[in-house]
Amino acid sequence: MIKDLVNILTPAYNGEKFISRLLDSVLSQTYPYISMIIINDGSTDKTKEIVEQYIPKFKKKNFNLIIYDQINGGLSNAINNGLKIVDGEFLVWPDIDDWYASPNAIEKLVNALKSHDDDVAVARCAYNRINENKMNLIRVDYPCMGNEPKNIFEEAVKGSQHFWLEPGGWMIKTKFLDEFIPHREIYQSRLTGQNTQILWPYLFYKKCISVEEPLFSYLIRKNSHSRAFFSNLELKIKQQDEIYDTFKTVLKSIKGLDENKAKSLLINRKINLLKQKYHYLRLAGKWKEMHECYNQIHDLNKGHSINKKMRIKNIISYIPIIRDLLLKKKKRH
Repeated sequence: MIKDLVNILTPAYNGEKFISRLLDSVLSQTYPYISMIIINDGSTDKTKEIVEQYIPKFKKKNFNLIIYDQINGGLSNAINNGLKIVDGEFLVWPDIDDWYASPNAIEKLVNALKSHDDDVAVARCAYNRINENKMNLIRVDYPCMGNEPKNIFEEAVKGSQHFWLEPGGWMIKTKFLDEFIPHREIYQSRLTGQNTQILWPYLFYKKCISVEEPLFSYLIRKNSHSRAFFSNLELKIKQQDEIYDTFKTVLKSIKGLDENKAKSLLINRKINLLKQKYHYLRLAGKWKEMHECYNQIHDLNKGHSINKKMRIKNIISYIPIIRDLLLKKKKRH
Protein backbone atom coordinates (compact mmCIF):
# COMPACT_ATOMS: atom_id res chain seq x y z
CA MET A 1 0.00 0.00 0.00
CA ILE A 2 1.42 3.36 -1.05
CA LYS A 3 0.83 5.98 1.63
CA ASP A 4 -1.37 8.95 0.66
CA LEU A 5 -2.04 7.58 -2.83
CA VAL A 6 -5.64 7.64 -4.08
CA ASN A 7 -6.61 5.02 -6.65
CA ILE A 8 -9.46 5.97 -8.96
CA LEU A 9 -10.87 2.73 -10.38
CA THR A 10 -13.27 3.00 -13.33
CA PRO A 11 -14.62 0.23 -15.56
CA ALA A 12 -15.16 1.46 -19.11
CA TYR A 13 -17.37 0.00 -21.80
CA ASN A 14 -18.09 2.08 -24.91
CA GLY A 15 -17.72 5.35 -23.04
CA GLU A 16 -16.35 7.58 -25.79
CA LYS A 17 -19.16 10.12 -25.20
CA PHE A 18 -18.43 10.49 -21.47
CA ILE A 19 -14.91 9.53 -20.52
CA SER A 20 -13.17 12.81 -21.42
CA ARG A 21 -15.38 14.67 -18.95
CA LEU A 22 -14.37 12.30 -16.13
CA LEU A 23 -10.68 12.40 -17.06
CA ASP A 24 -10.69 16.20 -17.25
CA SER A 25 -12.31 16.39 -13.81
CA VAL A 26 -9.58 14.15 -12.40
CA LEU A 27 -6.88 16.29 -14.01
CA SER A 28 -8.38 19.35 -12.30
CA GLN A 29 -7.95 17.85 -8.81
CA THR A 30 -5.80 19.70 -6.28
CA TYR A 31 -4.85 16.50 -4.43
CA PRO A 32 -1.31 15.62 -5.58
CA TYR A 33 -1.21 11.82 -5.24
CA ILE A 34 -3.55 10.19 -7.75
CA SER A 35 -3.30 6.99 -9.78
CA MET A 36 -6.23 6.22 -12.08
CA ILE A 37 -6.98 2.70 -13.28
CA ILE A 38 -9.25 2.27 -16.29
CA ILE A 39 -10.45 -1.28 -16.98
CA ASN A 40 -11.43 -1.34 -20.65
CA ASP A 41 -14.20 -3.94 -20.68
CA GLY A 42 -14.00 -4.93 -24.34
CA SER A 43 -15.07 -1.54 -25.72
CA THR A 44 -15.81 -1.46 -29.44
CA ASP A 45 -15.73 2.34 -29.79
CA LYS A 46 -12.87 4.82 -29.27
CA THR A 47 -12.76 4.58 -25.46
CA LYS A 48 -9.24 3.09 -25.40
CA GLU A 49 -7.84 5.63 -27.86
CA ILE A 50 -9.26 8.55 -25.85
CA VAL A 51 -7.78 7.23 -22.59
CA GLU A 52 -4.38 6.74 -24.20
CA GLN A 53 -4.41 10.37 -25.36
CA TYR A 54 -4.74 11.44 -21.71
CA ILE A 55 -1.73 9.46 -20.43
CA PRO A 56 0.82 12.25 -21.20
CA LYS A 57 -1.56 14.85 -19.71
CA PHE A 58 -1.69 12.87 -16.46
CA LYS A 59 2.08 12.38 -16.53
CA LYS A 60 2.60 16.13 -16.93
CA LYS A 61 0.70 16.67 -13.68
CA ASN A 62 2.58 13.83 -11.94
CA PHE A 63 -0.58 11.72 -11.91
CA ASN A 64 -0.62 8.13 -13.10
CA LEU A 65 -3.10 6.77 -15.67
CA ILE A 66 -3.18 3.07 -16.51
CA ILE A 67 -5.51 1.26 -18.91
CA TYR A 68 -6.02 -2.51 -18.79
CA ASP A 69 -7.85 -4.41 -21.51
CA GLN A 70 -10.14 -7.35 -20.89
CA ILE A 71 -12.68 -9.34 -22.86
CA ASN A 72 -16.15 -7.98 -22.12
CA GLY A 73 -17.18 -9.49 -18.80
CA GLY A 74 -19.41 -6.85 -17.25
CA LEU A 75 -18.93 -4.16 -14.65
CA SER A 76 -18.41 -6.34 -11.57
CA ASN A 77 -15.90 -8.51 -13.41
CA ALA A 78 -13.97 -5.37 -14.40
CA ILE A 79 -14.04 -4.18 -10.78
CA ASN A 80 -12.63 -7.52 -9.60
CA ASN A 81 -9.72 -7.26 -12.02
CA GLY A 82 -9.14 -3.66 -10.98
CA LEU A 83 -9.25 -4.35 -7.24
CA LYS A 84 -6.34 -6.76 -7.58
CA ILE A 85 -4.03 -3.97 -8.78
CA VAL A 86 -5.17 -1.30 -6.34
CA ASP A 87 -2.12 -0.20 -4.36
CA GLY A 88 -3.07 3.15 -2.82
CA GLU A 89 -4.11 4.09 0.70
CA PHE A 90 -7.53 5.24 -0.51
CA LEU A 91 -9.93 4.09 -3.21
CA VAL A 92 -12.75 5.72 -5.17
CA TRP A 93 -14.65 4.10 -8.06
CA PRO A 94 -16.65 6.57 -10.17
CA ASP A 95 -18.64 5.32 -13.13
CA ILE A 96 -17.53 6.34 -16.59
CA ASP A 97 -20.30 8.96 -16.91
CA ASP A 98 -19.71 10.50 -13.45
CA TRP A 99 -17.38 13.42 -12.95
CA TYR A 100 -15.96 15.42 -10.07
CA ALA A 101 -17.80 18.71 -9.60
CA SER A 102 -15.08 20.36 -7.53
CA PRO A 103 -11.28 20.53 -8.00
CA ASN A 104 -10.82 19.71 -4.31
CA ALA A 105 -13.24 16.77 -4.23
CA ILE A 106 -10.57 14.09 -3.72
CA GLU A 107 -8.68 16.28 -1.26
CA LYS A 108 -11.76 16.84 0.92
CA LEU A 109 -12.66 13.15 1.01
CA VAL A 110 -9.06 12.22 1.94
CA ASN A 111 -8.97 14.87 4.67
CA ALA A 112 -12.26 13.60 6.07
CA LEU A 113 -10.80 10.11 6.45
CA LYS A 114 -7.42 11.29 7.69
CA SER A 115 -9.04 13.35 10.43
CA HIS A 116 -10.33 10.17 12.11
CA ASP A 117 -8.76 6.97 13.34
CA ASP A 118 -9.42 3.56 11.81
CA ASP A 119 -12.83 3.29 13.44
CA VAL A 120 -13.85 5.40 10.43
CA ALA A 121 -12.97 3.83 7.07
CA VAL A 122 -15.62 5.26 4.72
CA ALA A 123 -16.30 8.81 3.55
CA ARG A 124 -19.12 10.07 1.37
CA CYS A 125 -20.30 13.38 -0.02
CA ALA A 126 -23.36 15.08 -1.47
CA TYR A 127 -23.78 14.99 -5.23
CA ASN A 128 -25.42 16.82 -8.11
CA ARG A 129 -28.10 15.04 -10.11
CA ILE A 130 -27.68 16.12 -13.72
CA ASN A 131 -30.25 15.70 -16.48
CA GLU A 132 -28.69 13.88 -19.44
CA ASN A 133 -30.68 15.73 -22.10
CA LYS A 134 -30.17 19.36 -21.03
CA MET A 135 -27.15 18.79 -18.74
CA ASN A 136 -28.88 20.96 -16.14
CA LEU A 137 -28.98 20.46 -12.39
CA ILE A 138 -32.03 18.51 -11.23
CA ARG A 139 -31.19 18.78 -7.54
CA VAL A 140 -28.44 18.31 -4.99
CA ASP A 141 -28.73 15.22 -2.78
CA TYR A 142 -27.22 15.55 0.69
CA PRO A 143 -26.30 12.68 3.05
CA CYS A 144 -28.04 14.49 5.93
CA MET A 145 -25.69 12.86 8.43
CA GLY A 146 -24.06 15.87 9.97
CA ASN A 147 -20.30 15.96 10.45
CA GLU A 148 -19.96 13.19 13.04
CA PRO A 149 -18.98 9.61 12.08
CA LYS A 150 -21.90 7.19 12.16
CA ASN A 151 -22.77 3.54 11.72
CA ILE A 152 -25.02 3.49 8.66
CA PHE A 153 -25.02 -0.21 7.78
CA GLU A 154 -28.71 -0.73 8.50
CA GLU A 155 -29.67 2.39 6.54
CA ALA A 156 -27.64 1.05 3.62
CA VAL A 157 -29.35 -2.34 3.59
CA LYS A 158 -32.83 -0.90 4.09
CA GLY A 159 -32.26 1.80 1.48
CA SER A 160 -33.53 4.37 3.96
CA GLN A 161 -34.26 7.98 3.08
CA HIS A 162 -31.16 10.08 2.35
CA PHE A 163 -29.16 6.94 1.62
CA TRP A 164 -27.79 6.16 -1.81
CA LEU A 165 -25.07 4.08 -3.37
CA GLU A 166 -24.12 6.16 -6.39
CA PRO A 167 -20.47 5.19 -6.88
CA GLY A 168 -18.62 8.48 -7.35
CA GLY A 169 -19.41 9.92 -3.95
CA TRP A 170 -17.63 7.34 -1.77
CA MET A 171 -14.06 6.76 -0.62
CA ILE A 172 -12.66 3.89 1.47
CA LYS A 173 -9.43 3.13 3.30
CA THR A 174 -7.86 0.21 1.44
CA LYS A 175 -6.01 -1.20 4.45
CA PHE A 176 -9.16 -3.23 5.20
CA LEU A 177 -9.85 -4.31 1.62
CA ASP A 178 -8.39 -7.82 1.87
CA GLU A 179 -10.10 -8.42 5.20
CA PHE A 180 -13.57 -7.22 4.19
CA ILE A 181 -13.49 -8.44 0.57
CA PRO A 182 -11.54 -11.74 0.58
CA HIS A 183 -9.37 -12.31 -2.48
CA ARG A 184 -10.61 -8.90 -3.68
CA GLU A 185 -13.50 -10.68 -5.37
CA ILE A 186 -16.96 -9.14 -5.26
CA TYR A 187 -20.11 -11.05 -6.24
CA GLN A 188 -20.39 -10.94 -10.02
CA SER A 189 -23.51 -10.20 -12.00
CA ARG A 190 -23.88 -8.58 -15.40
CA LEU A 191 -27.07 -6.84 -14.30
CA THR A 192 -25.92 -5.28 -11.03
CA GLY A 193 -23.20 -2.82 -10.11
CA GLN A 194 -20.37 -2.89 -7.59
CA ASN A 195 -21.41 -0.53 -4.81
CA THR A 196 -23.33 -2.92 -2.58
CA GLN A 197 -20.55 -5.51 -2.75
CA ILE A 198 -17.84 -3.02 -1.77
CA LEU A 199 -19.70 -0.83 0.70
CA TRP A 200 -21.94 -3.11 2.76
CA PRO A 201 -19.02 -5.08 4.29
CA TYR A 202 -17.17 -1.81 5.03
CA LEU A 203 -20.27 -0.21 6.56
CA PHE A 204 -20.94 -3.26 8.75
CA TYR A 205 -17.51 -3.12 10.36
CA LYS A 206 -16.67 0.58 10.20
CA LYS A 207 -18.19 4.04 10.59
CA CYS A 208 -18.77 6.55 7.80
CA ILE A 209 -18.00 10.27 7.78
CA SER A 210 -19.98 12.66 5.60
CA VAL A 211 -18.81 15.70 3.66
CA GLU A 212 -21.92 17.84 3.26
CA GLU A 213 -20.89 19.32 -0.08
CA PRO A 214 -21.75 18.28 -3.66
CA LEU A 215 -18.31 17.13 -4.76
CA PHE A 216 -19.32 15.09 -7.79
CA SER A 217 -21.99 14.96 -10.46
CA TYR A 218 -24.14 11.97 -11.31
CA LEU A 219 -25.76 11.72 -14.73
CA ILE A 220 -29.44 10.75 -14.73
CA ARG A 221 -30.06 8.82 -17.93
CA LYS A 222 -33.33 9.19 -19.78
CA ASN A 223 -35.75 6.33 -19.08
CA SER A 224 -38.81 6.96 -21.25
CA HIS A 225 -41.46 4.54 -22.45
CA SER A 226 -39.87 4.39 -25.88
CA ARG A 227 -39.42 1.35 -28.09
CA ALA A 228 -35.93 0.91 -26.68
CA PHE A 229 -37.35 0.91 -23.16
CA PHE A 230 -39.93 -1.74 -23.99
CA SER A 231 -37.38 -3.90 -25.79
CA ASN A 232 -35.35 -4.02 -22.55
CA LEU A 233 -38.24 -4.93 -20.27
CA GLU A 234 -37.23 -8.60 -20.08
CA LEU A 235 -33.78 -7.53 -18.91
CA LYS A 236 -35.25 -5.12 -16.35
CA ILE A 237 -37.52 -7.85 -14.98
CA LYS A 238 -34.57 -10.21 -14.61
CA GLN A 239 -32.45 -7.47 -13.07
CA GLN A 240 -34.75 -7.12 -10.03
CA ASP A 241 -34.14 -10.78 -9.15
CA GLU A 242 -30.39 -10.43 -9.68
CA ILE A 243 -30.23 -7.36 -7.46
CA TYR A 244 -31.92 -9.28 -4.67
CA ASP A 245 -29.57 -12.24 -5.17
CA THR A 246 -26.65 -9.81 -4.88
CA PHE A 247 -28.06 -8.37 -1.64
CA LYS A 248 -28.49 -11.85 -0.12
CA THR A 249 -25.06 -13.05 -1.19
CA VAL A 250 -23.27 -9.98 0.16
CA LEU A 251 -25.03 -10.18 3.53
CA LYS A 252 -24.26 -13.90 3.79
CA SER A 253 -20.57 -13.15 3.21
CA ILE A 254 -20.32 -10.70 6.14
CA LYS A 255 -18.84 -12.49 9.13
CA GLY A 256 -20.54 -11.64 12.40
CA LEU A 257 -23.89 -10.65 10.89
CA ASP A 258 -26.75 -12.64 12.39
CA GLU A 259 -28.72 -14.55 9.74
CA ASN A 260 -32.12 -13.60 11.15
CA LYS A 261 -31.05 -9.97 11.36
CA ALA A 262 -30.01 -10.07 7.71
CA LYS A 263 -33.39 -11.50 6.66
CA SER A 264 -35.20 -8.84 8.66
CA LEU A 265 -33.17 -6.04 7.10
CA LEU A 266 -33.86 -7.32 3.61
CA ILE A 267 -37.65 -7.42 3.82
CA ASN A 268 -38.20 -3.79 2.83
CA ARG A 269 -35.68 -4.07 0.01
CA LYS A 270 -37.36 -7.22 -1.30
CA ILE A 271 -40.77 -5.52 -1.27
CA ASN A 272 -39.40 -2.51 -3.17
CA LEU A 273 -37.71 -4.74 -5.77
CA LEU A 274 -40.91 -6.74 -6.20
CA LYS A 275 -42.87 -3.51 -6.73
CA GLN A 276 -40.42 -2.50 -9.43
CA LYS A 277 -40.66 -5.95 -10.99
CA TYR A 278 -44.46 -5.71 -10.83
CA HIS A 279 -44.29 -2.41 -12.72
CA TYR A 280 -42.14 -3.90 -15.50
CA LEU A 281 -44.31 -7.05 -15.73
CA ARG A 282 -47.38 -4.85 -16.15
CA LEU A 283 -45.71 -2.83 -18.91
CA ALA A 284 -44.69 -6.07 -20.62
CA GLY A 285 -48.23 -7.46 -20.39
CA LYS A 286 -47.11 -10.51 -18.43
CA TRP A 287 -50.34 -10.71 -16.45
CA LYS A 288 -49.93 -14.11 -14.80
CA GLU A 289 -46.43 -13.32 -13.54
CA MET A 290 -47.63 -9.88 -12.48
CA HIS A 291 -50.40 -11.32 -10.34
CA GLU A 292 -47.95 -13.77 -8.75
CA CYS A 293 -45.64 -10.85 -8.00
CA TYR A 294 -48.54 -8.89 -6.44
CA ASN A 295 -49.34 -11.85 -4.18
CA GLN A 296 -45.70 -11.98 -3.06
CA ILE A 297 -45.83 -8.30 -2.18
CA HIS A 298 -49.09 -8.82 -0.32
CA ASP A 299 -47.67 -11.74 1.70
CA LEU A 300 -44.53 -9.80 2.64
CA ASN A 301 -46.56 -6.71 3.56
CA LYS A 302 -48.06 -8.31 6.66
CA GLY A 303 -49.64 -5.62 8.78
CA HIS A 304 -49.19 -3.01 6.07
CA SER A 305 -51.74 -2.24 3.36
CA ILE A 306 -50.72 -2.01 -0.29
CA ASN A 307 -51.35 1.49 -1.62
CA LYS A 308 -54.68 2.19 -3.31
CA LYS A 309 -53.21 2.96 -6.74
CA MET A 310 -51.46 -0.40 -6.91
CA ARG A 311 -54.57 -2.27 -5.76
CA ILE A 312 -56.65 -0.61 -8.50
CA LYS A 313 -54.06 -1.41 -11.18
CA ASN A 314 -54.05 -5.01 -10.05
CA ILE A 315 -57.85 -5.27 -10.23
CA ILE A 316 -57.93 -3.68 -13.71
CA SER A 317 -55.31 -6.14 -14.92
CA TYR A 318 -57.90 -8.95 -14.59
CA ILE A 319 -60.11 -7.22 -17.22
CA PRO A 320 -58.62 -8.09 -20.64
CA ILE A 321 -60.17 -5.26 -22.70
CA ILE A 322 -59.09 -2.48 -20.33
CA ARG A 323 -55.60 -3.82 -19.67
CA ASP A 324 -54.90 -4.29 -23.39
CA LEU A 325 -56.02 -0.73 -24.17
CA LEU A 326 -53.77 0.65 -21.44
CA LEU A 327 -50.81 -1.42 -22.66
CA LYS A 328 -51.22 -0.13 -26.24
CA LYS A 329 -51.47 3.45 -24.97
CA LYS A 330 -48.23 3.14 -22.98
CA LYS A 331 -46.33 1.69 -25.94
CA ARG A 332 -47.51 4.53 -28.20
CA HIS A 333 -46.08 7.06 -25.74
